Amino acid sequence: MAQLAVVLLALFGQMERTYTLERAAHARAVATAKGRRIGRSSVVDPD
Repeated sequence: MAQLAVVLLALFGQMERTYTLERAAHARAVATAKGRRIGRSSVVDPD
């Protein structure tokens, strides 16, 4: 029974990770469509 619980927790964890990646990809696509830059800036400050 404990093994089943571990398998179910792993399954739910993997599903949540998949949904998180899909949401992030969608958010990046929406930001790109609106002309927003995403991620780190490409300019390095010379300090």
